[in-house]
Amino acid sequence: MRITLRPNGYAICALLAGTLVGGGFRAQTSDWLGLLALWVLVDLALGAFYTGLVHFVRLLPLADERRTDMPGELLAAVLGAGLALLIATLLGEPVAYLTQAALALGVVVALAAGRSPHREAVPMLVGLQVLVAWTLGFLSVAHWQSPLLALGVVAAIGTWCRLRDQSLSEGAGSNLPIPDRPIPDRPMLWATRLAWAAWMGALLVARQPLLAGVVGITALADDLHRLTPRVMPAALLDLSWLGSWFLVAAASSYWGMVP
Repeated sequence: MRITLRPNGYAICALLAGTLVGGGFRAQTSDWLGLLALWVLVDLALGAFYTGLVHFVRLLPLADERRTDMPGELLAAVLGAGLALLIATLLGEPVAYLTQAALALGVVVALAAGRSPHREAVPMLVGLQVLVAWTLGFLSVAHWQSPLLALGVVAAIGTWCRLRDQSLSEGAGSNLPIPDRPIPDRPMLWATRLAWAAWMGALLVARQPLLAGVVGITALADDLHRLTPRVMPAALLDLSWLGSWFLVAAASSYWGMVP
């Protein structure tokens, strides 16, 4: 699990789900072009910048696995930050302010990760990327004062907790052997459970108990995957986590979660 220069499924799904929560897609060509510009901003540009930050921290003396070479990702980080600021400026002040905040928070997160940037920083940076993508997608079709904007916070926190727990149990960024039975991080495990509970609660508020039951079963499978030997395909559970976003997005957009 790492941030790469390739398209990030988390960012793409967050952008689409946030847009759907805000009111859905319109047929105008300008709206689709705006959505394409937001995708380049939150996925490719921010992804390149965050990747470069993680590699930059590995150049510092405090890193566990210090690198002495100058990876090409650092140049990609500079280009990514420049591209993000350029697109954000063209899209208006709200997008520009949010992009500047995302860049600044990325620097803080990467430097605060300290000795284990891949284990600590990458999950949080992916969560931050999800939050920015969801928020920009939502604000492209809705007003920022809507309470539905809080769903993006749930998606971001849940993604961070799931990925961090996964990186710890798989020994990411560490030379330690991987245990036969993963030892989950308890705070992250419970935070992930709360995120799943939030999705179920949102579907119940939208009067969709059957969909809430589907999400609940998926949440149990995800929980068992972390508490027992890894016999379930993690990719399928990740896809289910992303799919729950679209169930909640459809509930809020088409079935009137909030009057």
